[in-house]
Amino acid sequence: MAPLLNSKTASMIDELLKIFRLCFREIPSDVRGIVYFLCSFIFAIIFVNCSAFIFFFILSPILPHYHPTIKLNSINVTSLDTHAVNLTGTFDITFDFNTSKCNDRSIVSYHDIEVKVWWNGNKDITLATTRLSPFSQRTNSVTKVGAILKVVDGFNNDGDVVKGIASELACGSVNFGVSLFGLVRFEDDSSESLKYVCNQVVIVFPHGSNNGIWKTLGFPCPKLYRKLVI
Repeated sequence: MAPLLNSKTASMIDELLKIFRLCFREIPSDVRGIVYFLCSFIFAIIFVNCSAFIFFFILSPILPHYHPTIKLNSINVTSLDTHAVNLTGTFDITFDFNTSKCNDRSIVSYHDIEVKVWWNGNKDITLATTRLSPFSQRTNSVTKVGAILKVVDGFNNDGDVVKGIASELACGSVNFGVSLFGLVRFEDDSSESLKYVCNQVVIVFPHGSNNGIWKTLGFPCPKLYRKLVI
């Protein structure tokens, strides 16, 4: 393999460097100071621009997002009837979406949000479900989002689910669960799956009433799973 520089070329470069050093020594000291300053200034500009490029185009996409937090704000149950042929009832739910911990400085948006309610006696069976319309939210804000869910058809009053709910209702309270699934999208167009689960939602019913109010005070935090490229 031929050398990158032969002896003649190396000699020419060495001579040029000697000439440059001699010429530089002939420059007055005050002018040399200006030259040093200009060289340092140019180097600083190059360094800052390279650092900015590395951060915004290489490091920024892989930095973790501080995702929005969600809590269950309120839930009311109306017209819960276990005596009809099929179970009926309506769940009026409100969530708080909080973006105070997000590191994106603009807007986050939510898509494909699905809310479910189940009876804790059988978590594998969904009593009611609905989808929320997509919405956006600025960072450092709290947005209240409501959802109305009605019990789906098919829960006959002779079934184990309705009998279990009726048994709890006779004691004055029914233990439900609420979940929320969907996608949250950030300023850089990346998305993450969002999962919020509240297992202990105790609805208290006054004696003889089929309308109940929420008693639970705990607010489980949402969990974000793997990052998705949208």
